[in-house]
Amino acid sequence: MKAIKSILILLLTFFSTQAFCQYTDVINSNRPGVSRSAFSVGTNVAQFEVGPYIIEEERTPAIGYKVSGFGADFAVRYGLLWEQLELNFEGNYQSDNKSYFSNLDNKDRRSNFKYLTLGAKYLVYDPYKNAEDDKPNLYSWKANHTFKWKSLIPAIAVYAGANFDTPDNPYTADAIEALALK
Repeated sequence: MKAIKSILILLLTFFSTQAFCQYTDVINSNRPGVSRSAFSVGTNVAQFEVGPYIIEEERTPAIGYKVSGFGADFAVRYGLLWEQLELNFEGNYQSDNKSYFSNLDNKDRRSNFKYLTLGAKYLVYDPYKNAEDDKPNLYSWKANHTFKWKSLIPAIAVYAGANFDTPDNPYTADAIEALALK
């Protein structure tokens, strides 16, 4: 028993790594494939996001089929140079079985990336950057609790990226090129 404890402590000592964390009041996260925020993650900060899903789909038009499998939306975000600039790498991987309803037993096993995107995002306008008006009014409860129309102004970011496609991808049309700007 002592040998196992000694080996375990020795392994943990040699294979441990040093990690650094970020503390912020608000974590700027996106749901990969679903939402996108105008704000970046911060300078020299890497953020990994994953959203797994299960697919069960059945279609019965003229040529009916059934699809069952799993997939994952993922994103890697990295804050570069300034607080407003972010590089991101996003994608969607899916693996499934597609069965056709016909006289012939026809089954396809498919797996590939539905999309892979490498891009950059820059925050152009931040409505909260110079928010001196949001200080509480110590003399008026009503002034602190009225609706602030300025809160409706959105943050604005600019995005540029490129979609990469692999050859013989079953999830994209044949006419799609290997590289497309987004």
